[in-house]
Parts: sequence; structure tokens; C-alpha cells
Amino acid sequence: TVSNFIIDYWYLMLGSVLLLIWGIRTYIHSPKGAIQWGKLQLKIPIVGWLIHRILLTRFAQLLSLVLRAGVTAVDGIQMVGASTNNAYMSQQIKGVTELVAKGNTISAAIDKTHLFPPLIIQMILLGEESGTIDQLLDEVAEEPAAPAPPPPPPAQPLSTEF
Repeated sequence: TVSNFIIDYWYLMLGSVLLLIWGIRTYIHSPKGAIQWGKLQLKIPIVGWLIHRILLTRFAQLLSLVLRAGVTAVDGIQMVGASTNNAYMSQQIKGVTELVAKGNTISAAIDKTHLFPPLIIQMILLGEESGTIDQLLDEVAEEPAAPAPPPPPPAQPLSTEF
């Protein structure tokens, strides 16, 4: 029966679980596995949206900071991409760097990643045209993604009379 199997072979089951955990961790730390793990993180329901929003906010804040410091757009995007802790996002930002180096605008290059919402792309485009991209990136970083839901109504007792 199942209980006898577990009693007789518990050490094999424990070893298999530990080996599986070790294999997954090893794969996640490989270059290809890190990229797939980063992409998977962005697809996790609810949490993925939060991770994505945090990554976009950090991107906007850091790019604004380096552009304000006088770093060129190509070098700034490259620095920001290297500083992210999500390998998939970093890979996509590296592609943005290459497109900008070839002469594309930042907004057009970012649009090709499909990671940025249209509002952010439009704000970056406006910043490029007006020469105030660092200020608009600050606004992007401060902009809440969605309005906060209204607070729930106060709890009412089921009955006030006994």
C-alpha cells in the first residue's frame, strides 16, 4: 500500500524532492534559466503585475537620474538595464540600448519590447520632443498605475436587538 511505500522508501522520496529543488535552483541561476524565470515572474497573477510595476518604476527613476546627470541616452539605458534584478527585463532593455544606438528614438525602441504601457511610451515620446525626458520620467515613476479602490464600508452588526 501507499503507507508502506512511504515508510519503506521515505529517504528516496526526500532525496528526490531535494534533488528536484537543487535542479530548479541551478537552472534558475543559469543565463537561459534566469531569463525564463524573469519572464515567468511577470506572468504570475497579481504578483506579476506588482513586480512589473516595480520594475517600470525603477527603470523610470534610474533613467531620469542618469539622464539628469549628463549621461548619454545609450549609456544611461545600458546602465539601467544592467542594474535591474530581472534577467528578462534586463535582456529587453539591452535590446532597447541597441536600437537607440542604431538611431531609433527611446520611445520607439521601448515600444518594441511590449513591456511598457502605452501611456509611459507616450510620455517618453513627449519628453523626447520637448527635451524634458528626465522630468517626464520622474512623473512616470510617481504616477500610480491605477486608482486605489475605495475603502470597504464599515462593518454593521447583524442585529442590534436581542
